[in-house]
Amino acid sequence: LGRNYIYVYSNSSMTIQATLNSFQSNDVEFKWTINKNGVIDYSIIDLSTTDETKFIVGAYKLLPGNQYDFNVAVKSSMSSTYSVASISAYVMYGDVIAVLAGGSNVYVTTNHILTLDASSSYDTSTGTSNNLLYQWSCIQISPLSPLGCSTISNILSSTNPIIYVPVSSLISATYEFVVTVTSTIISTKTASTNQIVRVE
Repeated sequence: LGRNYIYVYSNSSMTIQATLNSFQSNDVEFKWTINKNGVIDYSIIDLSTTDETKFIVGAYKLLPGNQYDFNVAVKSSMSSTYSVASISAYVMYGDVIAVLAGGSNVYVTTNHILTLDASSSYDTSTGTSNNLLYQWSCIQISPLSPLGCSTISNILSSTNPIIYVPVSSLISATYEFVVTVTSTIISTKTASTNQIVRVE
């Protein structure tokens, strides 16, 4: 099985390969068991249906923050010789990816509603947007003004993935909107992205 301990991410599939040293491959039976934090876990399904020497785990089947022990018992059907091996995998938390729909530059007119949509942001640990917190900010960058976004401060206080800004609340200028996305499970996992909005 190679190394005794490895670090993996949940968003990738993983293949555990058992190598035979003293048995003939057509003379053995394989039995795999998986423990999660020391307790046997029957929920992990082997995706390798034809090759008993391999145990394949699909993406997002292992939960971050947990240790999984992959154990294989190999038995010779002719001589009753028995051998066991194991490898432990600790599943690390992945990165958060921040995404704003609509591209990096947007032009709007004062009679429209500006939709800022970060709902496609996701946590690579789960492949979903579950357990994400959204923080919005804005600055008027041309002409530069520290108070240019003060009229929409109540909208920017939202923690929702989508906010709606009445463009009539802004003067004709260029603004930078930033969304910062943070995992509510691991607060150090955070990412930001921006969108430049020209109001005409």
